[in-house]
Amino acid sequence: MAGGLAGALPPWVVPFVAQMLLFTLLVGMAASVDTKALRERFRRCCGVFFGLAFQFFLLPFIGYLTVSILDLKPVYGISLLAVTASPGGAYSNWWCSIFNADLALSIAMTTCSTVASVVMTPVNLYMYMIIKYGKVPSLNFGRLVGSIAVAVAAIFTGLGISLYFPGKRQLANKLGNMAGIFLMVFSAIVSSGGDQPLWDKEPSFYLATILPCLLALTVSFALGWLAPCLSAPEAVAVTVETCYQNTGLALTIALASFDGPERSEAASVPLFYGIVQVAILPLFLFVAWKCGLTYAPADATFAKVICQSWQPLGGPQVAVETASTDGVESETKDDDSRLGDASLAQIASKGEDSMADVESGAFLTVVPTETDQDDDKDRQPLSGARPASGAGAGGGLSEIKRAGSGSRHCQGPDVDHRPPGSIASDSPHNAPGSLSKTLSRAESAHGLGDAPADAD
Repeated sequence: MAGGLAGALPPWVVPFVAQMLLFTLLVGMAASVDTKALRERFRRCCGVFFGLAFQFFLLPFIGYLTVSILDLKPVYGISLLAVTASPGGAYSNWWCSIFNADLALSIAMTTCSTVASVVMTPVNLYMYMIIKYGKVPSLNFGRLVGSIAVAVAAIFTGLGISLYFPGKRQLANKLGNMAGIFLMVFSAIVSSGGDQPLWDKEPSFYLATILPCLLALTVSFALGWLAPCLSAPEAVAVTVETCYQNTGLALTIALASFDGPERSEAASVPLFYGIVQVAILPLFLFVAWKCGLTYAPADATFAKVICQSWQPLGGPQVAVETASTDGVESETKDDDSRLGDASLAQIASKGEDSMADVESGAFLTVVPTETDQDDDKDRQPLSGARPASGAGAGGGLSEIKRAGSGSRHCQGPDVDHRPPGSIASDSPHNAPGSLSKTLSRAESAHGLGDAPADAD
C-alpha cells in the first residue's frame, strides 16, 4: 500500500519533498551551531582532517576489502562500493545534535566532505570497480552536483541565521530535529514498496552490508580516541560522520549501473545499509553518552539529553576550578591545560567582555567554591591554598580544564550540567561581576593585584 501511494504521486513530488525536508534539516542543524565554535574547528583542522581521511580513504578501502574477501557478485559488490564511496549523509548532523556529540565539527565535516565528494566519490568508484570488476561505473553527475548544491546552500543559510540571529539557535535546533523525523518517516514510506524484499537474500549479502559499517565504526573511533588533538565528543562526531553514508546518492549510482531485474537487487544494498546505520549509530551514541563521551552529562535524563542542546558556546569548553581554602586541590585535573601566574594576569586584564577569546575562542565557566558561596560573609583573599604544580604557581592558582580540545573530559564533576541559557539568574555566581571577583581573589593570592574590598 505504501508503494502504491508513492507510485500514485507525480514523479516530481517525491524528490521535491525529500529535498525540501533535507534542506530544512541541514538549515536547522547549521543554524543551531555557534559560529565561533565552527571557526575554531576549521582553525584547528585536526578533526576535519581525520574525518575526511576516514570518509574518503578508510571506509572505501574497507568496502573494497569486504567485496574482495567475500567475492560478491557484481550486482552486490558494485552497489556496496557505491555506498562506501558516498559520504555526506545529512542524518549524521542530526544524530550528533540529538546525542550531543560535537555538532560544530559534524557540520564542518559535512561541508568539506560534500564539496570534496564531487572529485573523491568518482575517483574511489572508478579505482575500486576497475580493480575488482573491470567495469566503469555509470554516474549521474547532474544528480551528484544537485545534491551537493542543496547541501551547501542549506549549510550556509543556516550558518547565516546563526551568525545574525543567535537567539534563534534553540528554535532552529528543534526545527531541524522535526525535519529529520519527518524525512525518516517519509523515506521509510517511499522505499517500502520495492519489488525485491530485503529479507530473502543469501547470508553473504547481509554480512557484506553490515561489516563495513561495524569495522569503520570500530577503527575510526579507536583512532579518533587515541588522537591527542581530538576530545571525546569530537572523536564521537568523527565516528558518526565516517559511518553515516549518503545512501540516496549510492542508490542513484546503483540504479544507473544495472538494467532489468538486477536493478532491484542492486538497490537493496544501499537500502539495507541505511537500515544498518540507523540501527548501529544510535546504539553507539547512547553508549558514548552513558560513558561520558558527549557534551550531555551522563546522569541527565534521556528526555533532557535528546530535547535540549548541550553544545558548548564560543569554542571548546573550559572549566575554571579554583583551589579551596582548606588546601585540598580539585580531584579532577588536566595537566595539558594549566595556566601560570602570567596567564592569569593576562586573563584578568582582558576583562569580562573578552573572556570568550581566551584559549582560542574557549568560553570560561567559573566553578563555585566554598569561598564563593560565603561571598557576603568573607571577602578576604584566598589564603592557605596549596600551590598548584608548574613554574611560578602559587596558592589559590586556578586550574583550567579543557573539554573540547584534547581532553577526554566533557565537564568536571563540579561543572553546571545545565544546557547553555538555562542557568538561573538568581545564583550569586551568575550575577554580573562575579567572574571578575573570582579572578580578583585568585590574583590577590598570587600577589598580582590588590585584595578585594570587604564589601561591594
